[in-house]
Amino acid sequence: MAPGNDIAVETTAQPPANWDDSIRQGTCAQLTLYHTVAWARRMRGLLGFEPIFVTTSEGGEPALRLLAFSRWPPGIRGLKNSARYLASALRHARLGSLIWHGEPVIVGDAGERHYQSMSEGLGLEARRRWLHVAAGSWPTKYETVLPESWRTRRWGTIQIDLRPPLEELLAATKSSARKAVRRAEKDQISVRRVMNLDDLRRYYIFAADCAQRYDKRMHGFEDFESMWVDLRPDGWFETFVAEHDGDMIAGLSIWGHGDSIGELGSFQSERSFSEKLFGPDLIKWTAIRWGHEQGLRMLDLSGVNPAPEGKEIGIRQFKEKWGGTYHEYTTIS
Repeated sequence: MAPGNDIAVETTAQPPANWDDSIRQGTCAQLTLYHTVAWARRMRGLLGFEPIFVTTSEGGEPALRLLAFSRWPPGIRGLKNSARYLASALRHARLGSLIWHGEPVIVGDAGERHYQSMSEGLGLEARRRWLHVAAGSWPTKYETVLPESWRTRRWGTIQIDLRPPLEELLAATKSSARKAVRRAEKDQISVRRVMNLDDLRRYYIFAADCAQRYDKRMHGFEDFESMWVDLRPDGWFETFVAEHDGDMIAGLSIWGHGDSIGELGSFQSERSFSEKLFGPDLIKWTAIRWGHEQGLRMLDLSGVNPAPEGKEIGIRQFKEKWGGTYHEYTTIS
C-alpha cells in the first residue's frame, strides 16, 4: 500500500481476476497492450522479467492500472566484476531495475492525486525490492508528480485516427505519400500479410539480414514467435511484407490490444534502398487500410524525437506525411 489518504496502491505478482477486462475497457494515450496479461507472459518467457501488477484505487474502485517488471542484470563474469557490482549495488541499495512500457491505463475516475499515489507506490515498491526505477512512460500532464530523482525527458509520436472513411484517410496524407503509393503500384510492388509461423520464420531471416546491415539488435526468432503465440490470440500481431520480382524488399509488423495498434520492426533491403523502391510506403498505406477495415481506432507510428537531428529528421518527416496528430509524453530513462 502506498501513502495517500483514501487512495490505495496495491501490487501483486499475479493479475486480479478482472485485469484484462479492465485494461480492454480502459483508456490510455499509448498502447494498452503493454499492460495485458499476454504482455506479462511474453516478457517473462522471452527476457525473464518478473511482472508486477499495480492498481491505484479509491474507495475500493480501481482508477489506474499499470504492468511493471523487475529486471535483474545479465550474468556478470569474473570475481572482481561481481564484487564491484555487488559493492555498488549495496551502496545504492539497488540490485536491479523497475521498468514498464506505456502510460498507466485509466480504468476509473482518475486525476492528479491518483497519478501521484501511483508514482509513490512505484517508488516504494522499487525500494522494497532494491530496484532502480529505470524506464517507463507517463502523461506529460501529470509529470510534476514524479519524484525529482527519476530522470525524465519528453518524447513524441504520430497517431493516426483510423475511424474516418478511407477516402478521408487518404486525403489526410501528404501528396508525397500518395505519390509514393502510386509509384509502388506502378512498379508492381505487392504487399501481403504473413499468415503462419513458417512464413514468419522466413520473414525473420529477411529481417535479421536487414538488421545486421544497419546494426540493429535482434533477440532471435523467439522474439517474433512470442508475439505470434502470446499476443495474437487475444490481441493484434500482424506482419506485412512488400515484394518485387519475387524478392522481399521491405517489412513492417504491427501489434496492439483492444482498438489500438502500433507499428514495430520496420525493415528495408539493400536493393530496395539502392533502387529507391517504394515498398515501405505501400506497406504503410496497407497497414492503415487494414486497421480501418478491422474497425480499429488508432495506429501509433511508434515514436519521433520532439527535436530531431540528423537521420531523425527524415524519420519524423516520413511518419508525418501519413497524416495523424502529434502526441507528446514523458519518459523515465
